[in-house]
Amino acid sequence: MKSRLARLAVRVGCLFFGLPLVHAQDLRIGVIGDQTLAPASGNQYEILKAGVAALNRENPDIVLHTGDLLEGLGPDYVHPVSSEVYTAAFHSATGILNGLSRPWRLTAGDHDVNPPFGSPGDDSIRRLFQTLYAPAREHLYYSFDFHGYHFVALSSQESPNADPRWGVVFRSHISPEQLEWLKSDLRRHAGRAHGTVVFLHQPLWYQWADWAPVHDLLRKAGVAAVIAGHFHYNQDEGELDGIRYVVVGATGAVTKSGSAEAGDLQHVTVIRIHGHQVRGLNLIPLRNEGVHSFSSRRDMDRIQALAVNLGNYFNDTGMNSNRVKQVESVNQWKSFREGLVRRLSRLTCRVVSTRWPRLLFGPKQQQLEK
Repeated sequence: MKSRLARLAVRVGCLFFGLPLVHAQDLRIGVIGDQTLAPASGNQYEILKAGVAALNRENPDIVLHTGDLLEGLGPDYVHPVSSEVYTAAFHSATGILNGLSRPWRLTAGDHDVNPPFGSPGDDSIRRLFQTLYAPAREHLYYSFDFHGYHFVALSSQESPNADPRWGVVFRSHISPEQLEWLKSDLRRHAGRAHGTVVFLHQPLWYQWADWAPVHDLLRKAGVAAVIAGHFHYNQDEGELDGIRYVVVGATGAVTKSGSAEAGDLQHVTVIRIHGHQVRGLNLIPLRNEGVHSFSSRRDMDRIQALAVNLGNYFNDTGMNSNRVKQVESVNQWKSFREGLVRRLSRLTCRVVSTRWPRLLFGPKQQQLEK
């Protein structure tokens, strides 16, 4: 009699709290990060192939791509590529993803859909992406069910050319329309799934004022994880209200110059979900780096702050670490040297000499600055 009452209490509790009545099963999710701002030779897609092979060896149940699969702009990063070039690149890149032994889904990144700078009304690249990628045909945000779990792909690209870390950060948010759609979607699936996973390109929670209502919806729905990319470096942010926030790094994209622990790492990820909890987070390096765990947000925020405040030395010389010419920067620091001079001058209240010793700026750096 007691056991029957206990089972009845569990069923009533599940119905009341919107939890599934079935027992949760483990789900292993493969995750692929960005391919953009990489060598024009196509090396990023060779790394993507290595990532696909690594995930096939791991044999997850499903694979998520967090966006920036393509470059929507031409080599000058000012003018958009032609529709023919974009379409060919899309089919080539997704052809690599089709080599996965498991189903895969994609959320759009800024490089996939953003208009050129100075042309915010140009939505031709976004419309072309939506034409080519069927799940996002109606909206860049969508949802689907898989093996008893519910997945939500949010769009972080409703404000073109925005970033939650710098610039006009308050543009980095989801629209009221998308928020209303999310609320309705989570309500419809309440009690019907083992658990829910959300993925998007940009970690919009960095702009917390606008993310807080989203987090509140996810908390009430018992979401297990929110997964993003965009930064080209990985960080595990831990749990907040039972939700695991994770940023995956590059899978072919340009990375920071430095150690593998500080952002110079190409990898894929396998996340193990059990119901409403993340039970495992496995980083798989693709260049034999001896790193298998995620960096902390605290560490990576500090590294990013240093990189920006020292003039983005890793790529502000006009070349990134892969010696690929970058976008013409609007950054006020045109080089590491000028940025450091200005900052030291401010700190010392006097003009600092720009005659640097050869030890500090060797031949390679001097050549790049010419």
